[in-house]
Parts: sequence; C-alpha cells; structure tokens
Amino acid sequence: MKVVFVLFLGLWLLLQAASAQQVEAANAAAGTELPFKISHGFLIVVEGQVGPLSKLRFILDTGTSHTIVDRGIARKLGIRGVPSRLLTMRQTFETESAIFTDVRFGPIHATNVPLVIANLSSFSENTGW
Repeated sequence: MKVVFVLFLGLWLLLQAASAQQVEAANAAAGTELPFKISHGFLIVVEGQVGPLSKLRFILDTGTSHTIVDRGIARKLGIRGVPSRLLTMRQTFETESAIFTDVRFGPIHATNVPLVIANLSSFSENTGW
C-alpha cells in the first residue's frame, strides 16, 4: 500500500502561522515538544494531518521558504489551487497555490495556511514512501 505523505519544506509553516494565521495558544507555549524521526540519515520526519487526512508524513527542512503539499493530498481534499510558479536557484516549477484550512503536526495546529501544491510522486518513489 502506497503511503501518502506531505512534504513540508521548512519551518515556513510555523513562521507563517505564527505571523499571519491563528495558532492555538496552548501549542505555541514554551516547552512544547514535537516528536520526530530521522529518515535516510538526514530527513526530519514528523506525523501530521491536513484536514481530515491523518497519519501523513511531514518532512521539516529548515533551509527553505516554501511549504509544499503533494497534489494527490490536495485532490483528496477537493482543493484546486491557482496556477503559480516556484522559483529555485536552478529552475522554475509550475505549481499551484491554495489556502488549506486545517494543518496539524505534532502538537502544532494552524488554520488558513497558504501552501504550494506540486507533484511529489517522484520524491515519494525515491524515498520509498
């Protein structure tokens, strides 16, 4: 069975949620812990939920500024974004952007989070997820 996952690139979600979105006060309290595992020797992986879809894998990458959700997750939620482009140092990717009303990972909960939607199936295949 293919495991569905969400690729979270960066702590951007936390920063975005803290600065422009509603974050539950209890989750933002000092001392909150976020359980994680290390995968492939370098990926920080936490379990999370987007809308009603739970048991998703989030990868935290502290060196990026965009949060990306797999297109399959967005479609399961009935979310169709607006066309957009993701620019990196080496190339440009055609993506979509949309607002996700409910995102959770560990004890963190954010609402109305703007995310990038992209096809992450090749990443899934390369990591074995």
